[in-house]
Amino acid sequence: LAHDCVFVPAEHASNSVSNVRMQHLAAAGAGGASATARHVDTLYFDSYSSFDIHHEMLSDKPRTQAYQQALTQNPSLLSGATVLDVGCGTGILSLFAATGGAAAVVGLDGNERIAGFAREVIAANGLDAASGGPVIIVSGKVEEVQDIGHKQVSVIVSEWMGYALLFESMLDSVLAARDRWLAPGGAVLPDKAAIHVAGADSRALGTAFWQNVYGFSMHPIANEVASLASRESKVLVRPVEQEALNTDTVQVHSMDLVSMTQYQQDFTAQFELTFNSSRSSSNACTSDVAALVLWFDVEFSERFCKECPVTLSTSPLSEVTHWAQAVLPLPQAVRLQHHGDKLACRLSMARSRSKHRTLDMSLEYGVSSSSSSGDAQAAPKQMAVYTMDVSGGDG
Repeated sequence: LAHDCVFVPAEHASNSVSNVRMQHLAAAGAGGASATARHVDTLYFDSYSSFDIHHEMLSDKPRTQAYQQALTQNPSLLSGATVLDVGCGTGILSLFAATGGAAAVVGLDGNERIAGFAREVIAANGLDAASGGPVIIVSGKVEEVQDIGHKQVSVIVSEWMGYALLFESMLDSVLAARDRWLAPGGAVLPDKAAIHVAGADSRALGTAFWQNVYGFSMHPIANEVASLASRESKVLVRPVEQEALNTDTVQVHSMDLVSMTQYQQDFTAQFELTFNSSRSSSNACTSDVAALVLWFDVEFSERFCKECPVTLSTSPLSEVTHWAQAVLPLPQAVRLQHHGDKLACRLSMARSRSKHRTLDMSLEYGVSSSSSSGDAQAAPKQMAVYTMDVSGGDG
């Protein structure tokens, strides 16, 4: 986090999402703000003991197939490799790595129950050591486990991404594993990640449904949905229709997982979003930006995946994933008057220093437009703060 950026905790800044992953994370954070980091970690890992959350992730085809392609269609990387699967869950990535030709695969998971089932899954597919296969499963946390059976590995793979990319802080563990066990010149999969932002109208807040319900308008409810989201400054995790986007897209952060430090997750970005009428279904000459929409891409790039590089995108323009998009409602919608109007923004995202596995966000924004003389005119900046935490309740 930039030194000149200070986050202000929001009183009501919890997530609003109904999918399985967030429900289980909410259960994990029920211990409250006074819980120690170790206690939060215990609850966090326990939240992944349910099969429902793994069913949701495995059913996410764009997610799972991206890893399958990267691990099974890149023989120059995987053939004969020693692979560490960080946060292996039910073991699917370990199975892919073994299928892709790895000589040895270590699946590591912090949840003892799921690690036990992963062992059974590996054995059921004849890929465990007792069957002459290459896969072993180790139960423990990256930061605490003493022995994974190998001093070094040539490939580390992990599905660590959270909502808005950085929620849950699992990347910390992946980087710790890299620093402990990855051999010089080894690969991290995925190896690149980026966060993108665009402006959107009120449909990004979930109002579209209420506009036409079996032929009847329920716009008073739509208005209240938008108003409530704006007042509470909640981060909404939901799929956003691409028609709701009304500005261009800007990449605000990128990371190289091979060389980055854990501190480079935190960032401040200054950028402008330009009104783009061609993105609006109405092609109107004015549009209200009611929210910023965040999504991410990760790459299994040609650096390591020479035969079959893969990009996994959670963009509104791509197939929906279980991550959907992260929506930041603006406290007050901003009207862009004509093509070329810009929304000037300063967005900061950082892991909370006071609450473990919490992501803090701060947004400053204002309209920057051109007068009839061509001079740029900036509107007063407004500010909003958001928090994503595992408590699922008021921040």
